[in-house]
Amino acid sequence: MKGKKWTNPTNCSTYNSWKAMRSRCLNPSHTAYHNYGGRGITICERWASYDLFVVDMGLAPKGCSLDRVDNLKGYYAENCRWASIKEQLNNQRRNVKLTLNGRTQTASQWANELGLQPGTVLKRIRDYGCDTAKALKVGRLKEWRHGTRTGYENGCRCSECKAAHAKRFRDIRARKKMV
Repeated sequence: MKGKKWTNPTNCSTYNSWKAMRSRCLNPSHTAYHNYGGRGITICERWASYDLFVVDMGLAPKGCSLDRVDNLKGYYAENCRWASIKEQLNNQRRNVKLTLNGRTQTASQWANELGLQPGTVLKRIRDYGCDTAKALKVGRLKEWRHGTRTGYENGCRCSECKAAHAKRFRDIRARKKMV
């Protein structure tokens, strides 16, 4: 089929995915080029042909689009799949991945599995400095409020808890001076 130029008369999603993949990786003026071609993401030579792309990948299932299993590698049959939006959202470089008992998942996947809110898991890690096991604990962490010494002692490092912790030591020093 050398030399045949494909057109997309039926507006097929498989063709649109193939065309978008090529544009992101090969066209420096594409808005996402810096995340694909500019980052060294390549396309196997075989997929220069739409026909061979379809032979390797098949037609796109309804509601799915092209996804790379390993985002650090390029587009080739062994690294690509048709994935749902949810699968793709869980396969992004910016996701926070957590490992517990030898299993690694995104914070969102863990939260869904354990019945927590994803924001709760992330807040426990980023704001309270919890380790993975504590961040994924179902239910409340030890009872405490922000702006208290107890909050600081339970791992919260927000400015209010730090201030309460520092105030306690200022009060102790002041009492020692009075004696």
